[in-house]
Amino acid sequence: MLSYLNPFPSLPDYTGPHKVGSTEYEIPLASLGLQSLPEDIKLSAVKFRLFYPATTAASTRYGVPWLQEPQTEYLDGYLRLARAKPWLRNIVQSIPYYLRSTRIPAYENAPLSSSNAPLPVVIFSHGIIGNMNTHSAILGELASYGVFCAAIEHRDGSGALSIVRNDDDAKKAPAPTEITSIGFRQVSLKIKPGVYEQRDEQLQIRLFELMATFRALEMLNEGLSVRNLASSADDEFAVPKGALNLTPSSVTWAGHSFGGTTLIQFMKSIYYNDRRKEDNYSLLMQSPSPTLKAQITPTSPLVLLDPWYLPLKSTQTRWLYERPLPCHHSDRKASDNDPARTVVISCEEFAHHWPECHSHLPAIIAQDPTSVKVQTDEDYHKEYALYTSPRDYVNKSKKAKAQAALNAAVKGSSENEASEKEVDENAKPISMVVLHDTTHITHSDFGVMFSWFVWWFTGQKAPELAVQNTPRCILEAGGLPAADDAARVLGVKGQAQLERVL
Repeated sequence: MLSYLNPFPSLPDYTGPHKVGSTEYEIPLASLGLQSLPEDIKLSAVKFRLFYPATTAASTRYGVPWLQEPQTEYLDGYLRLARAKPWLRNIVQSIPYYLRSTRIPAYENAPLSSSNAPLPVVIFSHGIIGNMNTHSAILGELASYGVFCAAIEHRDGSGALSIVRNDDDAKKAPAPTEITSIGFRQVSLKIKPGVYEQRDEQLQIRLFELMATFRALEMLNEGLSVRNLASSADDEFAVPKGALNLTPSSVTWAGHSFGGTTLIQFMKSIYYNDRRKEDNYSLLMQSPSPTLKAQITPTSPLVLLDPWYLPLKSTQTRWLYERPLPCHHSDRKASDNDPARTVVISCEEFAHHWPECHSHLPAIIAQDPTSVKVQTDEDYHKEYALYTSPRDYVNKSKKAKAQAALNAAVKGSSENEASEKEVDENAKPISMVVLHDTTHITHSDFGVMFSWFVWWFTGQKAPELAVQNTPRCILEAGGLPAADDAARVLGVKGQAQLERVL
C-alpha cells in the first residue's frame, strides 16, 4: 500500500537470506580475447550489471542509483519515449529527486559471498526500452537466494539511451553525443516493409553481446584481468577464481519480451550451429566458442518472459524458425524428478489480451513448429466469447490447448494418437505458467516503481508479489532449491497469482 502512496518511485527490498551486491561492467571488446571481431561490428564494448549474494564491509555503500549517469539525459530519454511534451519534460526534470533518488536495494561493489560450491549463473536479456537496471527487482531477488546474475545492456537501439565509455572516459559517463551514445531506434512493432531487416540488425548485435558477456564471465571466473571502464582501481570488484558454475548446461538464460526473442534465436543458433545444412541460417556474427557450444544443450535452462514472436519470422532465419527449441531433443524420461528446464512465464495480459502473441506461442514451443496452425484474431475472439472471464479463459482454454500441443510434441505422433494418451507431467520438456492480474510491464521494474500508474491504466495488481513469483520459476528452471511457495496463494481475493497451465 505504501508503494502506491509514495510520490517517488521505489523498489522493494529483497526477501532472500543473502545480502545483495551489485556492480557495473563495461568491457572493451578488444580485451575479451575473442578470436576475431566482425568487420562490420559497431560496438566497442559490452556493458552489463551484476547482481550477486554479497558480504558487506563498513566502507560498502548501500543503494545503487537506478537511473544511470548522466541522469538528466537518461530521464529525458524515458520521457521522450513516453511522448511527453517539451513543457512536461521540463517540469519533470525540474523535480530534484524524482527518479534520481530511486535506489536499487543492493550494496555497491560489495565483495562476493564465498561458499563451498560455485554459484549458479543467470544471464538476462532485456526487452524494448529496457537496460541493465530495468529488471533489478527480479534479478536482485534471485541474488538474495544465492544466484549470480548478469543483466546485459543491449546497444542495438532498443533502449531509451545507452552511454558508451572509452578508455579516456573510464569511470565517468561522458555527455551523450553521436559518438558516445546510442539512442532509441524507432522500429515498427507491426509487420511492415523493412521491419524484419531492421529487427535482424538488432538481433545480430544482441546475439553478439550475449556471446561477449559469456566470454567476460569466463574470464572473470578464470581469474584473468579484465579492463572495466566503469570502475577504478579503488572500487574494483573481483570474482574469486572458480566461484561461478559455468559447466556445460549449467547457465540459465532468461529474457523478457524482445529479450525472450533474443534468447530463442541465441539458443537455436548455437545449438544448431554444427547441425545445419544451409548457409546464413542465423544472425551470428561469428562462430561460437567451443565452451559456449558445450554450454547450450537440450537441458540448458531457458526462461522466456512474454516472448515476442514477430522478429522470429524473418525470412533470413526461416530455417531456425522451423526448428524446435533444444529442449525437445532431451532424453528426459517420465521417471525423472527433474522439472522442465524450459519455462514460459506469461503475464495475464499476454495470455489472453494479445491474440497476435499467444496464438504464435504454440509454434514457438512445439516440437514441429511447421505443423502448428496459428490461430487468427477472428478465431480467437470467437473462442474467447465462450468463457466467463479472463481467468476462466486462461484456466480452461489455454490449459487444454497447451496440453494437446505438448502431447503431440512429446509423443512425436499424430494428433489422434496424442489425444488418446496423457503425458506424464515429469516428461514435459516445457513448462508454462501464467501470472494472474499482471501486465507485460510487471516483469520489469516499472511495474513496482510506478504501481499506481500501471494499475490505473492496465489493472495490474500485486506487482511486488509477481517480483517474488517470477524468480521462483527461474530457480525451478535452473534446478535450484525453490523459495517458499506461499506467494503462489497470496493473490488477489485469495486466488493464486501464479498458475501452471502446462
